[in-house]
Amino acid sequence: MFLPDDGCNVPHPLVLVLVAPNDKVIWLDWKKSKDKCWDTRTDNTIKPSHSVDAHTAEVNCLSFNPYSEFILATGSADKTVALWDLRNLKMKLHAFESHRDEIFQVQWSPHNETILASSGTDRRLNVWDLR
Repeated sequence: MFLPDDGCNVPHPLVLVLVAPNDKVIWLDWKKSKDKCWDTRTDNTIKPSHSVDAHTAEVNCLSFNPYSEFILATGSADKTVALWDLRNLKMKLHAFESHRDEIFQVQWSPHNETILASSGTDRRLNVWDLR
């Protein structure tokens, strides 16, 4: 059972919840707060296993890579897309800065593990090939 003790008491709205395809990681995002990541394989599901300053503004969207359980893409109100390795959340793998406004969708290709798309309120669709 998943019982986040500090998440339910955060004084900001919960804006994003995502469960990894392997059901091993749960990612939560609150406005004006650090992102929280729970590893459901551990015995301690009360406290987050990671607390991450993912972006300089709130995270609006995220997507787990369907081919790699450790790779995550996030899109933010700070106009950037970031790539993360869940095994080391202390630093981003990479940040993409080509949007001119908030990003509201990031999605990995279901057919190619290196293709990532992002879109936002700037009406741009960016397709990234990470090879």
